[in-house]
Amino acid sequence: MKKFSAIIFDMDGVIVDSEPLHQKAFETLFEELGKKHDHGIVFHEYYGRSDGALLRDFIARHKVPCELEDLTQRKLKYFLNYTYSFTFMASVPRTAGKKVHETVKFHVTRVWPLETRGQALNDWLEAL
Repeated sequence: MKKFSAIIFDMDGVIVDSEPLHQKAFETLFEELGKKHDHGIVFHEYYGRSDGALLRDFIARHKVPCELEDLTQRKLKYFLNYTYSFTFMASVPRTAGKKVHETVKFHVTRVWPLETRGQALNDWLEAL
């Protein structure tokens, strides 16, 4: 049997499309801040960018009296809750999303050394 030295999980766009869950988490946060319908954010313009980029623009536009780190953590909390509550991929059953979660968790906690790129992925994996 051939041995592997690494497994690559290319999450967004390959295994998972989490953009709708990120948007839902931001919308929940904006509603909490009283900006449910007038937040002025065009979400697709932030695809592939950090939460911080979107939130910095939101803070500047609305003069929100909150720290970036606080808003980032609140948004992350919503995102993680939605991640665990909904199907990862709209075209597959919820059980498949759970299988993805279980597979990633198994491999990153028991079998392979872990190296990640990007803070959002680090936060997601830490929550596992």
